[in-house]
Amino acid sequence: MGNCWPNQEQTKLLQACLFSGSCAKKAWEDWAKQINFDKIDHASYKLLPLISRNVDLPEDPLFEKCKGVYRRTWAENHLHWNKILPFLTQANIGKIVLLKGMAMVLEYYRDFGVRVMGDIDILIAKEQLPIAYDLLSQAGWEQKYTRIDIHNPEHLSRWHALNFSHPSKMQLDVHWSFIEENCPALDRAVLKNARPYRGTSLYTPDPADLLLQACIHGVKPSPVPLIRWVADAVTLLKQEKSLNWDRLIELAKISSICLPVSLALQYLSQQFNAPIPQRVVEKLRAAPSIRLQYLEYRATQRGFIHLAGWHRFCLNRGHLTLSHQILQIPKYLQITARLKSPWQIPFYGVYWILKRLYRKGRSLLPRGQKKCTFLP
Repeated sequence: MGNCWPNQEQTKLLQACLFSGSCAKKAWEDWAKQINFDKIDHASYKLLPLISRNVDLPEDPLFEKCKGVYRRTWAENHLHWNKILPFLTQANIGKIVLLKGMAMVLEYYRDFGVRVMGDIDILIAKEQLPIAYDLLSQAGWEQKYTRIDIHNPEHLSRWHALNFSHPSKMQLDVHWSFIEENCPALDRAVLKNARPYRGTSLYTPDPADLLLQACIHGVKPSPVPLIRWVADAVTLLKQEKSLNWDRLIELAKISSICLPVSLALQYLSQQFNAPIPQRVVEKLRAAPSIRLQYLEYRATQRGFIHLAGWHRFCLNRGHLTLSHQILQIPKYLQITARLKSPWQIPFYGVYWILKRLYRKGRSLLPRGQKKCTFLP
């Protein structure tokens, strides 16, 4: 599992993207001295277009490469947006809220070239998911990765989105939950307060909601660190002088994500002088379920995904005592493994172990012998 916080080099790059004037140029110079551009990490690469719009170094060969990344990003984002916009505006699936990168591009960056996007994320009401699924299938979209029963309420409460791909290489993430932690009250609040985006039938989240999502999504460990959340959050905060902090606090409380959000806000304040009132961090740290949130956060940071998932499962159902949490383990395992009954758990456990031993054995074989099998 990767880290979630920017390292020293990435912090310099973010400062070059977000600071102004001589501070931005100084950060750029420090960053350029430390890196080998041909071996730049993927997370840093995604920030290069933003540099080309924040500083001006026309005689710097490295800066010219950043401008090239900007032009490529602008073309790809425009192409995907123009292709998918007619489908989204004509789809009869109720309110469609644009999330993450596209919401930031349209409302805050206002430039298709500065934000690299691997896909387009939308939020719809959970009740509309079967309709959206059928419409996407009819239009040639195919579901990727997680296979779940969209008619099973337990599955929908355990997962938060489905990824669809199109033959034209477009990617669309359909969310029925605003965040991975899955909180129906939060989803309803986001859908209710979403703002119409000018000139279309689509919506974008309230600024406080979008900042909340950037923070909670950004502090999750990932093989490719999601450091662009810092750029998104700081860009939003620079433009939203009257952000509704009380709304952010309330939404963080009802979805039990006060600890990671407070850590993200504290980081933004200390490292990038983001205008965040100290009372906001203090109120978030005083949340009733902060102890269990801490356990979930530590498990996530250390890569214990199922332990973190179990803590979240208990948080969402209000099981805050250890005895109640232990009793929820069979139900959590049943839903996670997509089993019909908890009595199937031991058999699935044996199958799970054998499958991993089989894969491990295959990985140890010489390349020419990998067609051999130990299991039927």
